[in-house]
Amino acid sequence: MPVSAAMPVATAAEPRLRISIRYKILVAIAATLLLAVGAYGYLAVELYTHDKLAYIYDANAATVAGASEEAASLLAVITKELHLFARDGLRPSASAKDRNNAVRDLFGLESDMLRLEIYAPSGKNGELRLDDSYVNKVALEATELAAADLRLLRKDKSVPFEALSGEVDVVLQNSSLPPGTAVVTLSCRNPNGKEVLVADLKHDRLLRVVAKARMHETYMVDDKGEIIAHPDATYVVGRRDVSANPLVKEALRGSVQQGVKEFVAKNGATFIGAFARVPRARLFVITQIPKAEALRATVELRNRTVLFAVGVLCAAFVVSIFLSRLLTSPIRRLRAATEIIGQGRFDIEVDVQSRDEIGDLARAFVRMGTTLRDVQGQLLQSEKMAAFGQLGAGITHEVKNPMTGIVSFAQLAQRKLDDKDKVLEFLKLIEKEALRCRDILVNFLKFARASTHDMEKVDVNGMVDNSANMLRHQLNINNVQLLTALGAGVPAIMGNAPELQQVILNLGINAQQAMSTGGKVTLATEKDAAGNAVIKVSDTGPGIPPEIQAKIFEPFFTTKPPGQGTGLGLSVSFGIVKAHKGTLGVESVVGKGATFVIKLPPAEVERKTPPPPA
Repeated sequence: MPVSAAMPVATAAEPRLRISIRYKILVAIAATLLLAVGAYGYLAVELYTHDKLAYIYDANAATVAGASEEAASLLAVITKELHLFARDGLRPSASAKDRNNAVRDLFGLESDMLRLEIYAPSGKNGELRLDDSYVNKVALEATELAAADLRLLRKDKSVPFEALSGEVDVVLQNSSLPPGTAVVTLSCRNPNGKEVLVADLKHDRLLRVVAKARMHETYMVDDKGEIIAHPDATYVVGRRDVSANPLVKEALRGSVQQGVKEFVAKNGATFIGAFARVPRARLFVITQIPKAEALRATVELRNRTVLFAVGVLCAAFVVSIFLSRLLTSPIRRLRAATEIIGQGRFDIEVDVQSRDEIGDLARAFVRMGTTLRDVQGQLLQSEKMAAFGQLGAGITHEVKNPMTGIVSFAQLAQRKLDDKDKVLEFLKLIEKEALRCRDILVNFLKFARASTHDMEKVDVNGMVDNSANMLRHQLNINNVQLLTALGAGVPAIMGNAPELQQVILNLGINAQQAMSTGGKVTLATEKDAAGNAVIKVSDTGPGIPPEIQAKIFEPFFTTKPPGQGTGLGLSVSFGIVKAHKGTLGVESVVGKGATFVIKLPPAEVERKTPPPPA
């Protein structure tokens, strides 16, 4: 079956990026070293990170355990001193002088104690009420507080007497008055009586318990999540509530005495922390450190690994350049020898002395040059004959269509000798077709000489209508009906009208040849959504199978019987459309005909004169 339609525009394969062997060697060495250094760095960082995290967990646990024991010891000392005071100053036989002496001794021992209050049962129900109060004037003078400020402490926060029961011997409260000095209130029972001793203490001694760790943030909270002691005194003075902290929540649950936890704070930062309960007190020691800070050494290790990798890559670059030069220098000489052979000079000498595959290749090049020199004459003669055959076949094919029109019009003119107007019309058509033959030959000559095409503004509908007039007689003779459907608003194009007519005539003749028993050919024009001029050549023939569509643009490919076609028509048509910056496509279903689709950009688009079709 003759070819009646073409496949979508076939584009030439894009040239692949050329990569020198030298760079391939460089990339191979660099990739190998990078992979090795990367694997080593990854394993080293992972191992170090694992060990560092284990150390941080252990350090946090040790920090809170030590701080908890130290806080318990400090509270035990203060409680012991309060018990000694109660023994000497609150015994039934003690006089006011004895109590004053006991208070003086207590203040002498506890320089951080600002005030001591004694609560004793009163009334029938035994409710605890303030019985006596003593102020340490020496300690008070070292603070920003006055005696009047101390009287406000208890109004703001009362003593939790109910907490002093069971396993709890000591209760600590944050009694600070913002923005004054941080004050902590300690409450304990008199072991020899029913009194409760309440001492207001400066923050300093508890601060020394939690301020030892520099990297870690260590602080102390009560059973409600309020900070009791913190290295930042503003946390204590402001009575900061940290009960929402996941680590503090875990501690306040009371399920375990001590724990280590990794958690995410509200700001999105990840922390590693630990907590421990202070024995026989409603207190918890908390310590935490940002994970990023804990793993700072890991980041430093990773950065140094990257720098080491960069250094290795630089060294690899230098070494690979040296090695690649040794390898590629002979190859470059072989490449130069190849270019010499490509110029037709076969007497070559390749200066490669290496005794390896490259040396063998160089000697093979020399032998190849000798052999090519012997057959050069035969090859040149064959190339001339092949070129002559290709050019002759192309000219014959392209001139055949207008010559057929000339013969047809001449025959019709002979039949209408008595009708001068018809004869004149046929003679004009014969002249036009003869001129088109001349233009075809000129265009082939221009193509052979790689000349540029003359471009002008072309009315697409007019060009297609002229092509239809040329085709109509040829198609009617072969029982094929030619129809036209010229669309409105089709933009003009910049192009060479005879060349584009040649494409349309080629497609129309191909369509006619595909319909041996007759049919219809339609020439249609329209404007697509992108503003391009579209020309469609449709037939009602048998259509084109997909496997043939993949080859129809190849030069010399044809489905016609030997002697009836050269296979250059569609290839030349494709080249002409491509030279006009257009596209040539096909819509074909076997058994339902085929449709050529030519798309050409409008004349308004600024374009340069295109090169001739390849």
